[in-house]
Amino acid sequence: MRRIPESNRRVAERLLEAARLLESRAASPYRVNAFRVAARGVLAHPRSLQALFEEGGARALDAIPGVGLGIAGAIAQMLANGRWPLLEELRRAADPASVFQSLPGIGPALARRIRDDLRIATLEQLHAAAHDGRLEALPGVGLRRAWAWRAVLGDMLDPRIGR
Repeated sequence: MRRIPESNRRVAERLLEAARLLESRAASPYRVNAFRVAARGVLAHPRSLQALFEEGGARALDAIPGVGLGIAGAIAQMLANGRWPLLEELRRAADPASVFQSLPGIGPALARRIRDDLRIATLEQLHAAAHDGRLEALPGVGLRRAWAWRAVLGDMLDPRIGR
């Protein structure tokens, strides 16, 4: 089985998260699909996006199947400085419960309980709750799930894409 380069995996996760958040806002299905197609292209690409970007910039990223010039520019931002302003804005504007559902194993009911019972509104606050024990104390979560989400959240919130 082929190992997916770390930078590719992290970029694809962010593209898919943007697609989910856009979909929750009833954005154009074509735009949502463009991010999903780009994520598939990024995951299927055999070379590290970080190396590709360092060699050829955004133009090299544009050559990846499913990635157009606009998404190549977004990927270049992620790789250059670890930030993607569009995703940050989507996260800020979204209902916390819908943002929490971007984590594996968090459905609508659990997302609402996290938001309402723990009074958590951001991924950063959720990450802190996963570290300080509040999340594992929530009925239905437990230690193993809290640890798993701590790792996922660490990756989502870490600005270093191409490490």
